[in-house]
Amino acid sequence: MYCPICQKEGSQPIGVAKDYLVSHESFTLDQCPHCGFIRTADAPKGKQLGLYYKSADYISHSDTQRTFFDRLYHRARKRMLAVKRKLIERQLVSLGEKEPPIALLDIGCGTGYFARYMQEHGYHITGIEQDADARDFAQRNNGFSPYSSLLEAPLEEGSFDLITLWHVLEHIETLEEHLEKISRIIAPKGLLVVALPNPCSWDAHYYKEAWAAWDVPRHLWHFSPDNIRQLLQCYGFTQRAVRPMFLDVFYIALLSERQRGIPFLWAGVKAIFIGLVSFMKTLFSSREASSLIYFFTRK
Repeated sequence: MYCPICQKEGSQPIGVAKDYLVSHESFTLDQCPHCGFIRTADAPKGKQLGLYYKSADYISHSDTQRTFFDRLYHRARKRMLAVKRKLIERQLVSLGEKEPPIALLDIGCGTGYFARYMQEHGYHITGIEQDADARDFAQRNNGFSPYSSLLEAPLEEGSFDLITLWHVLEHIETLEEHLEKISRIIAPKGLLVVALPNPCSWDAHYYKEAWAAWDVPRHLWHFSPDNIRQLLQCYGFTQRAVRPMFLDVFYIALLSERQRGIPFLWAGVKAIFIGLVSFMKTLFSSREASSLIYFFTRK
């Protein structure tokens, strides 16, 4: 198989992960023998792939708070909005962009909470969201209408100072076409922010195939820190900084424990322990973090 990172052919299976959300099917994880890039080898495509998102438990496309997991996710998301803005604005200041108004494109904006939060702080927002129900929610409750497709949206070249993808790039089928368009519509010296699960993390190694952030088949690509840097270099981007997402590991650990069939209370205790171990390791090396935020600028 062709590798989009090193442009070489070849792959080898390294494990099998299970879809715990919708189908309970198993999917093969393949790794490039040249650069180590991991992909979901036998993932469905197009409309068939869309069926694997059809679950009330797919939280980023809904506002449900039916379960403890839902409430935990929404509480963490609310807390992270200010953290994300602070991290972004530190990078913008270093680039000479001292304050809004700044043109922001949020790709994979879901139900629109991050985009609305940034709008409330003076940003000019545009959103992209493939899921129709999430777009409708964003329009009804968060006051803006996202486009359904980045590739089809009428966006001018160099028109965005800031482009964000919060746990989105790993879902995109047509990776090269999307990155090509992103490289065209971002302004010179614009800031690209990409958040991704980290398959090199301590918790990924601990849980192995049971790691919840494999999230097959919805996650098509599994980028290591080196992979994402190499890939975006091909599209004219330079990496400026990498920051850990400290809260993600607690949620991922809790999901991973539940997927292993651990009773809820014991799963919660273990998740806290795993999260604290990961947190301590991340203090010494961000490469140990369960999720990472990457900051890039256009050359």
